[in-house]
Amino acid sequence: MQSDHRLKWLVDSLSKLIETEEVYYVVLDDTLEVVDLPEKTLRFLQAYYAVPDLQLLPDELMQTIRSHIQAANGLLQPDQTFSFKKYPKGGHFLCRGCPIVIGSKTTAILLKLIPFGPTEDFSFLTSIGLTAREAELLSFLPLGYPDKAIATAMDISHNGVKKHLNKIACKLNAKGRTEILYKALLKKREVMALALSVQPDLEAYQGVQ
Repeated sequence: MQSDHRLKWLVDSLSKLIETEEVYYVVLDDTLEVVDLPEKTLRFLQAYYAVPDLQLLPDELMQTIRSHIQAANGLLQPDQTFSFKKYPKGGHFLCRGCPIVIGSKTTAILLKLIPFGPTEDFSFLTSIGLTAREAELLSFLPLGYPDKAIATAMDISHNGVKKHLNKIACKLNAKGRTEILYKALLKKREVMALALSVQPDLEAYQGVQ
């Protein structure tokens, strides 16, 4: 009972501490029942999962959380954490879980949801020879992500990032990140302009048919 009171105090304190910050969190008890789901976090999940009437954690998110807990033999130890990435329709986010220890045992789990994702859509460049993964990697460059962050976001190795960048540089005839991004943006505009110029001709042709 004492641990329940201490957990409530901790949740209340946490809510007050971050109420003005762009932080999204959820607190689960040791049976994975929701103890605290702030309104701000709920709105975040509603937007990212494109479900306006969502009131609980999405089922597929809970399934992933359960799988990580099961991998830890049913309960996180005080020094254990886990993390995974999710890619719902509304955007990407990283979920990090860590135990809340009161006394000598884990009594709750704190989940922190961290948005991440690209700022530019380079998928148009697949029409000029880039692969979908190369286009995805390009979209992280405007954010200034280092190789390590890109590797985490794309779930590939550090060497995998370097290989993708080298292939992109070769295809765009560019050297270095700055020139790669510059030429990618130019190519994107060229491809989009060409697509827009072709569209009226296609519509006119269809009208004749």
